[in-house]
Amino acid sequence: MRGCRRRGFSSTKWPARGNSSAMFHADRLAMGLALCVALLGGGLRLAQVGAERGKPLYQGDPMQYYRMGLAVRRTGALSDAGTPPRPTADRAISYPAFIAAATWPCPALGADNVRLAQALLAALCILLTYLLGARALSHACGLLAAGFLALNSQAIGGVSELYIECFFTFIVLLVALAWTRWARSPGWAQSVSVMSWVGISLACRSTLFALPPLFALGTLLRGSLGSWKKALLLCLCGYAALLPWVMRNARHFHAFIPFERHAATLNVYTASLGVIENAPNDRVARDLSRLNPQWSQMSGLERNGALLRMAAENVRRRPLDYLKACARRMLFLIGRFIQLLGAGGLALLAVGLWAAARNPALAALAELTAYWLAAHSLMSAGGRYLLPLLPVAGVLMGAGVCRVLGWCGAAGAFLTTPAPHSGKRTLALSEGLAFLIYAASLGVMAHEIWALPGGSGVEKGSSRTDFAAACRAFKQPEPGHERKTGGWRSAAAPAAAADAGLARETARLYLDMGEPGQALRILAGLGPARPGDAELALEYAQTLAACGQRKAALAYLKGARRPGLEAGLAGRMAVLYQQMKEYGGALSLLDQLILAQPAQARWRNDRGVVEMLLGRRDEAAEDFLAAIDLDPGFLPAYLSLGALYRSVGRFLEAGRLYEQALSQPAAREGAELRRLIENERKSLREDEAPTGRISSRSAPAEPPMPQARREGPHA
Repeated sequence: MRGCRRRGFSSTKWPARGNSSAMFHADRLAMGLALCVALLGGGLRLAQVGAERGKPLYQGDPMQYYRMGLAVRRTGALSDAGTPPRPTADRAISYPAFIAAATWPCPALGADNVRLAQALLAALCILLTYLLGARALSHACGLLAAGFLALNSQAIGGVSELYIECFFTFIVLLVALAWTRWARSPGWAQSVSVMSWVGISLACRSTLFALPPLFALGTLLRGSLGSWKKALLLCLCGYAALLPWVMRNARHFHAFIPFERHAATLNVYTASLGVIENAPNDRVARDLSRLNPQWSQMSGLERNGALLRMAAENVRRRPLDYLKACARRMLFLIGRFIQLLGAGGLALLAVGLWAAARNPALAALAELTAYWLAAHSLMSAGGRYLLPLLPVAGVLMGAGVCRVLGWCGAAGAFLTTPAPHSGKRTLALSEGLAFLIYAASLGVMAHEIWALPGGSGVEKGSSRTDFAAACRAFKQPEPGHERKTGGWRSAAAPAAAADAGLARETARLYLDMGEPGQALRILAGLGPARPGDAELALEYAQTLAACGQRKAALAYLKGARRPGLEAGLAGRMAVLYQQMKEYGGALSLLDQLILAQPAQARWRNDRGVVEMLLGRRDEAAEDFLAAIDLDPGFLPAYLSLGALYRSVGRFLEAGRLYEQALSQPAAREGAELRRLIENERKSLREDEAPTGRISSRSAPAEPPMPQARREGPHA
């Protein structure tokens, strides 16, 4: 142990199991401190959950995962929200199984069950982060990493939302712990352990999909494996945990689906067009259906296959552009990583990476970080994808702090000596919990195979025979290359389309994907809007507003306004005026629409929203009630009036209003609004009492903004 008293990290071997009382007490003290840090982090997360109690879930991934978890609990099958329920492979099985287990004790609490379970799981992740740092370097490194994770605001805020990243962080920590064990004492058993945990992670999310062959190749090149046959067997071990999932999907869908079907398909396609950040999937799919009339007739499997084929064709045509886009996405992810860590954290991370050159366990964590960033740079990415990497980054930052303290003269076993046997019971408990969740997932899949007939997941009316023709007929935007002046972020712009209509649809696609600069360049290729083309002028205004060019957008809107304007275009203009907070322009257009179409509930509701934003509560309530009288099935009016009632404390009236809305005949196009109203109704507390009449003394909370509609007036 004398070598460990010198500065730096001269010792890279695991110490023998200590028999001295000093080492025993040091382990107990460090574990006690780590437990205090975990309790602090857990308390902060519980406070966050309490503040978000009853809050409706965001539409998108959280709502989809929550519905799947409820389906697993109620029916024992991973299914969608359709009627009747049908098996789905859009998401992997582990997280819905976790949600089902979390909501089982008290179903009445709804999503708050999952928030509470995730807060407790996050506290366990803080303890595992300490163990990761202690086993990789020292007790001090583990405590610093645990403290960083406990106090990180992004990690605290992510617990209350039902994104998969909180649960996936737990699985990634177990992968990292197994990898550091292998790095210290490489061998066949440790290699199989790493691959087993990678396989379990693939049953949750497919981020580590390429790790088994890369890990097997790396161990073969380092000489840890005797032959390439062992390397191949090790690679297969990494995918063995997916075998039940593959069998389940083969029975239900008659297709080979190794990962979740939804896994980054749209992100891969948009990445082949040069998009940096991931776009809302529903918007991209909507615009794709406009570009190709056959899109709505294709099954889910065919759509995913078509997108992957088109992405491969885009990459084949312009591989250099795709590589440049990958480099830009890597810079984007690094920038988001800097936002998560801060400037000081980035400097400490750099020192920790430098120290990893002399420490095999830290080197393994550095390799995991590099793989994570590289894998997400292949597709359009989002900042929350980096959250599962925070514990690993915290350990590397803790190593950087220990290294700096070593340079300053501080030395000792607490800073430089690994603790390979610390927290064995905590680690065993965590691994047992992960195995229980995976076993529950296996039970769900076995029940599906036993109870549901084969092919029950195949969508009816699928056009599999016309799949190749549909792909060939699909007129997708072709990637080109164009520099964006004055910035490092260049992007791919599609080549000139054969007709102006396709070019405008392509511009809308880019606008919905969050690339307004691309959309503006495409529209600029069509020339200035003609005086009579109000729709093109509106599209220019929408794109310019998204680019931040407010004055130019208002000028286009002013030029597009003329007598006799089509009602749908006028409604879209009013929405754009409202989004730019030009409420006077929105009100004037909506007043004209109400005079021209007095029976349209949509215009009364939209005017009520604008009046509510202006603080005119009485006028807003009158418009909302008038919209409901005109069309009792117009659900946005119920949402708007309910938000107004809740803003002034009239909770019972809001509850009755939501009940009235849910009693209306269900329409297919209103399913999403009904789910929103249901969430609002559930979030009302039973003990909230009604208060007085509506008053305009205080400004209400902003109601849901009406979305821009390109389909014309509401029927």
